[in-house]
Amino acid sequence: MMIDKGREKMATTLERVQAGMEFLDDIRPGWRGEIERTILDLGSQEDCILGQLYGHYMDALPLIGLYGDRKRQTAYGFELTGEQLNAWNHQEDYDNLTAAWEYMLDS
Repeated sequence: MMIDKGREKMATTLERVQAGMEFLDDIRPGWRGEIERTILDLGSQEDCILGQLYGHYMDALPLIGLYGDRKRQTAYGFELTGEQLNAWNHQEDYDNLTAAWEYMLDS
């Protein structure tokens, strides 16, 4: 049986984003209203979810208890997986992560 890796990867990404949304719901109620969808870009430290909420991705991490915790940053869909980050060109992966956030925000 052939497994569709792209579909499987997207399902996993959507699960990570769902976990991130639930995390943000717990620590910052109403955060969804602060997201400017027209500039949302998970590849940008200012225009990603955390960048929009806290000014910059790196500024957000200590404020929300994720500084130095790459595993949870990834598990919540705020960052790419280690495998994706090690890829030569990971812009497509950031585009897919952005699309996953957009999709979940519409759900």
